[in-house]
Amino acid sequence: MKNNLFVMVIMCLLFFAPGVNATTLSTDEFQITPLEKTSVEMATKAWSLKYNDKQDMLLTIEKIPTKKGIEYVVYSDYFEISYVCCKRGFGVRNVKPAWSKVDPRRTEKVLAPSKMSNQRVISPNQVSEENALELIASYLPDLLKDEYKYLLN
Repeated sequence: MKNNLFVMVIMCLLFFAPGVNATTLSTDEFQITPLEKTSVEMATKAWSLKYNDKQDMLLTIEKIPTKKGIEYVVYSDYFEISYVCCKRGFGVRNVKPAWSKVDPRRTEKVLAPSKMSNQRVISPNQVSEENALELIASYLPDLLKDEYKYLLN
């Protein structure tokens, strides 16, 4: 409930804030910055995601169009996860094997399956690119097992 309220406040602030750019998002909680190049051949856009200035780990989000919608794949050295936006809504899924860059065993160690099932449907509706990026940044930390939360701090 607390997370949902936080996300709604962030979305309202960004929606009503003058001069907000749809590809650059910055709050006290996270910063999303566009990248010039994608690392996946099928990707059309890419962003870096940081939760604080001291964060050493590089997180990238790659936007990959599919026949059913859009997938936003989050890559790091320690895990990868996909957020799918389609007619059935927006939610988390495992990365398709063709797009995978991280050993699945490593991802399984870092991400909690029970928390993933809670994020299968974050929104029952399709969301805009800007909202997708905000939701990813807001919900991603909840996917990490407690012993790996330090990766984002």
